[in-house]
Amino acid sequence: TPLTSIKGFAEAMSPETPGVDAIRRNVDRMLSLVHDLMDLAHLEEGRGLRQDRFLPQALVDAAIQQLKHRFPDAPSRVVSSSEGGFTGDAKLLEQVVVNLLENALLYSGGNGPVEVVWREVDGLQTLR
Repeated sequence: TPLTSIKGFAEAMSPETPGVDAIRRNVDRMLSLVHDLMDLAHLEEGRGLRQDRFLPQALVDAAIQQLKHRFPDAPSRVVSSSEGGFTGDAKLLEQVVVNLLENALLYSGGNGPVEVVWREVDGLQTLR
């Protein structure tokens, strides 16, 4: 695809090249959007969501890593009382966590403490 070609050229460029980091980030973001659109099309066709087994801590850690380039000094703390893992669409849940963390960091000025609390309540997983 055109995005794959752009990504390949950007990766071949020297890291010191002005703007190459922005190109790489934006290509990754565009690829993510394309994948999201494909997921939405699958859902509209009646295909089910993926069922991945994962740990809440690992999912939140991955979301935090995605935001490190925008908020490198943002303090965050993860509290998880969920024992073991659970099943769900890890990719979509990670995107939900990224969106929640990004909003929390934006509206705290980017330097306020952000706490992610993942608990099981009445048999349901809750995220706050």
